[in-house]
Amino acid sequence: MQLLLWRRLAPFFWQRYLDRREQVKTENLDVNEIKTKAPDYYTILPFTPIIGILIFKGKWAPQLHIITIIVGCIILTSLIEFVRCFKVKTVFDGLDVCYRGMADVFVSVVVLLVAARVFTQGLSTIGFISSLINLSQYFGSGAIMMMIVLGGDYPMLQASNLGRTMSPVSGVVVVVSGMAKI
Repeated sequence: MQLLLWRRLAPFFWQRYLDRREQVKTENLDVNEIKTKAPDYYTILPFTPIIGILIFKGKWAPQLHIITIIVGCIILTSLIEFVRCFKVKTVFDGLDVCYRGMADVFVSVVVLLVAARVFTQGLSTIGFISSLINLSQYFGSGAIMMMIVLGGDYPMLQASNLGRTMSPVSGVVVVVSGMAKI
C-alpha cells in the first residue's frame, strides 16, 4: 500500500523539483476569473455521448453505433444552441470550431497510427517478433514463457498498463500533445 502511494506521489514532487531547477514560473488560475457566455446547464453536454452509450446499448433502447451517438449529440447541442440564441450564424460558427477540432485530432491520430505501424513493421522486419516466438517455443512452454519474457518480474497486467500509457498512440498522449501543439 505504501509503495502504491509513493508511486502516485513521486511524480508530483519530481515535477516540482524539475520546475524549480529550470526556474519555470507557474501561474495559479482563479476559476472565478473565467468568463463564459454559456449557461451553466451546458456543462452536461460533454457527457451526452457517454449517456448515449449507456442508453443505446440495446437494453432499454435500440442499439446504436458510437458514431451515430456522437452525430446525434452534435445535432442535439446545435439545436440547444439555436434555441438559446436564435442565430444560425452562431450555431454554424460553433459547428465549424467543432469540426476543426475533430479534424486536428484526426490528423494527429492518423499520423500516430502510421508511426505505430512503421514501428511494429520494423520490429517484424528485424526479426524481433519471430525471435521471441522461437525463444518461447525453444523453452517448450509457449504462452507461459512468453508471459515471463514480456512481463519479467512485474505482473503481466501492470506491465501491459505501463506499456499502454507510454505508447505514442495512447489517448492521453494524443490529447496532451494536441493541446500543447507538439
